[in-house]
Amino acid sequence: MFNYLKGEISNNQDGTVTVDANGVGYLVYVCGEVKSPVFVHLVVTENSHTLYGFANERERAQFRELINISGIGPKGALNILATGIDRVIAGEKVKGIGEKLRQKIVLELTGKLPVANKEVEDALIALANLGMSRQKVMTVLESLDTKDMSAEEVVRNVLQARGN
Repeated sequence: MFNYLKGEISNNQDGTVTVDANGVGYLVYVCGEVKSPVFVHLVVTENSHTLYGFANERERAQFRELINISGIGPKGALNILATGIDRVIAGEKVKGIGEKLRQKIVLELTGKLPVANKEVEDALIALANLGMSRQKVMTVLESLDTKDMSAEEVVRNVLQARGN
């Protein structure tokens, strides 16, 4: 129904913003910082019409893929996006997402979502499947410059950094 809202953004608190579009203030749930225009997704339920907002169309596409997975609602999808899909795939805990649902996300989304670096996504999946400690993998990945690495190089560097 709505593609985006363009206007002044205010009241950024508790995961919501108000977008003033031509004198109408729209309450929009967000997972991070957004600027105008805010790309939106409208969720209609029996009791409400709720807008969820995103900084770009790629984030909105990821949100839409997530809410199509059984067991993930809009707020869970926002939590996943706030944490980062790559980090969730690697095993980082997200409020409301258990291990079985995380594994389902990995199976459902592998190859579907546009990601910033496909090689890192592949490496994250491989490392998670190796049963590596979640926190240590994320710490090592944050310290690596993975921009020009293949998935194999990322895995190799993480294993070397961990001393395995």
